[in-house]
Amino acid sequence: MNFKEIVTEINNAFFRVDSFMNGKISSYQYFGFNETFTKLFVEVRKPENFTYLNCKLIGSYWKLIQQISFDIDKCDYINIDFVWNEDNEAEVLGFDKDVNEIMFLYNDTLDEFNTFLTSDEIEEDERKFTITDILKPPFKDAETKPIDKQSTPVINPFKDKQTAELFEYIIENCEYDKNQKYADIWNEIEFSENYKAPYQYEYQKYIITRFGYTGRFQYSYTKDPNNRNRQRLSKLIETFSKK
Repeated sequence: MNFKEIVTEINNAFFRVDSFMNGKISSYQYFGFNETFTKLFVEVRKPENFTYLNCKLIGSYWKLIQQISFDIDKCDYINIDFVWNEDNEAEVLGFDKDVNEIMFLYNDTLDEFNTFLTSDEIEEDERKFTITDILKPPFKDAETKPIDKQSTPVINPFKDKQTAELFEYIIENCEYDKNQKYADIWNEIEFSENYKAPYQYEYQKYIITRFGYTGRFQYSYTKDPNNRNRQRLSKLIETFSKK
């Protein structure tokens, strides 16, 4: 298959996964995401296929893989009762195999996906936050919309009070403004012995809603202990713990 054919196959496969998770179809046939994504990576690296839009497409697949993995991990989908019913084992077998492969892609292939990051995505990840970001209005006055009081409230995912206070302390005092910081903060809390990190899915929804964050949560990018930003976070946790 060529690049366009592979993309069509993947798009249709993700559509079937979504349809099955939402109860729109009652049977599912195994697709094979691992093998197909391996073929995709080979094809997209060919000179005629290695374009800005195609690399953006790979990034979109990563976000979809991430979301499906979170939904499966949290059992957050409509058809969960059907999937867990032992009487439906034959209908669910192919779905289970594909979901396991999707979660493998999420847990073990981040480096592969990151090779397709576009220059603007890399720049945004590495961009430093400055006073200009504060002074620059997010939109024109004419486009200002009233706050929707009926919108979904921001639900704090930190069930442990001390951990919630630690998070606020880090946010107030952290001088680390790269996009990766939110994943780094979660990792440092998770690695600590005295605090309880929330579920990644709930944490991400909270960060996106509260801070308007649109970047990636690259938890597997654990920084070296000698990394300056990690040392800053560790120092903040140490200082807070002594209060």
